[in-house]
Amino acid sequence: MNATTILIRGTALLLTGMHAHIGHAQTDDGSNEHANGGDSMLSAAGAQRATNRFDIGFSHIERPLIDQAAIDAKFTRIIGSHHHVVIVAPLVDPDIDSGSSSLRAGDLEIGYSYTPNQKLNANPWVPSTAGSGIGLWIPTGDLEDGTGTGSWRLAPRLGFVSQIGGNLAISPALQYIFSFAEETGAPKIRLLGLAAQIIYVAPRAFWIRWTPDYVYNLEVDDGTFGTTFQVGKLFTPHFALSIDYARVSVFKAGVGGTTSDHSNIWTLGFHFPFNYGE
Repeated sequence: MNATTILIRGTALLLTGMHAHIGHAQTDDGSNEHANGGDSMLSAAGAQRATNRFDIGFSHIERPLIDQAAIDAKFTRIIGSHHHVVIVAPLVDPDIDSGSSSLRAGDLEIGYSYTPNQKLNANPWVPSTAGSGIGLWIPTGDLEDGTGTGSWRLAPRLGFVSQIGGNLAISPALQYIFSFAEETGAPKIRLLGLAAQIIYVAPRAFWIRWTPDYVYNLEVDDGTFGTTFQVGKLFTPHFALSIDYARVSVFKAGVGGTTSDHSNIWTLGFHFPFNYGE
């Protein structure tokens, strides 16, 4: 996949998403309540206190020349209320229009996030990339067939979470992604991204997430804007659905310089928050 597409899917499924990018609010006695109370959005005190989440995302990627498909399996673990650990294993079909299309392993991602000013849980509306952290992509995909970038990548991120009232939060972040140990023919990646996740949790555990972003490609000296929009609904304490639309940056080298374009990504997400022993 295009390197910039991977960056923003790592910030749109993860910044979606996520990043995809989940719990049912409860009263003090444990009975179910609508998720619109004082600290039900980001605080573990007012929610299900789930410490784990398993997400599956089915994506259709409309690229300028070749459409792709992907399935992302993501596991999120909350440690000590302030720490996220996430693992994303993708399967990628690099050309769904060809007669021989098939899903193959993409680049594996491992991430860590730290949010000192908020107590987090595994609710679906709580991003697994909130706050500061770092991401690592391992080249388990294949550069030649289009399922990987052919390089290791690191993405340090600096950000914070600010809660506004009981239902609204904003999470701005600055991220730099760079490649190393590139295979022969693999492009060198140096991307600087600025994004702000805006999350609203409505009554009955319905949420909306909007993430405008700007990506600057230092390798080609060009930048462009993108956006991710997600709506989701928690149906039971352990199951939620979401739909994402992401417009992500693509940079193309051509005669006379570099032009920027966009890919459209549609994602259907399934989310399963849980605690061990439940």
